[in-house]
Amino acid sequence: MALNAEDGGTRRCILVTNNENNICEQVTYERNRRVIRGYTTPKGVAVPGLLHNSLRYFRCVAPVPRTPTLRHKRELVRRATDLLCLKENCYTPLPGLPADGLFRAFGSPTGATVIVYDDLAVEEAAAYVAALPVPAQAPAGRPWCAVYVFAAASYAYEDEFAPVAARIRLSALPEALYRAWQHLLPPEGSMRPIEEAPAGPPPAEATNPSAPAQPAGELADLAAAPKTDKRGNLTLF
Repeated sequence: MALNAEDGGTRRCILVTNNENNICEQVTYERNRRVIRGYTTPKGVAVPGLLHNSLRYFRCVAPVPRTPTLRHKRELVRRATDLLCLKENCYTPLPGLPADGLFRAFGSPTGATVIVYDDLAVEEAAAYVAALPVPAQAPAGRPWCAVYVFAAASYAYEDEFAPVAARIRLSALPEALYRAWQHLLPPEGSMRPIEEAPAGPPPAEATNPSAPAQPAGELADLAAAPKTDKRGNLTLF
């Protein structure tokens, strides 16, 4: 944030933690909040805030099941709202949205994001995008509005949004999410739960007198305990 204030940059970062002992909520979040808003040191020195920044806190919840049913797809799109706002850097809710909540819109000085949760609202959403004013800092000659449309397959209703094609980037959901996660998540069923070691002593192994003896150094390596960090997590090096 300090570097952005010095050179006018637009750097962003994501902090991820398991919130052990509430360190994120009570320490990390509070420190960043004070840096943005400004604070007073214990010696009474006022430190101005880096006001041209924002801070948001998200919690991870139980994932949507992988089975691609229509119900799961709709739930995945609904839960993806915050992620899409984070991706597009658009957080301010825009006015003039339908009361039924079939689509939502968020804006920023550089662009807008429209998320359509039901294909029944596609035409209404297209008309809404057509009426949006161009943001003050929108990039010249490039689409400035990201439109995400719920679709059962990969068709993103290009025909319905054709009149506003020059101002939008169109994506079908959740198909775009599934394609992205194929590169991040392991194949379904490829991960097995870690079985706990039995409480009793390990069973004795049969010995083969004819097998060649291993050097003492190798036996020592095999017998050595695995390396762990201070929390008991296994380390590779």
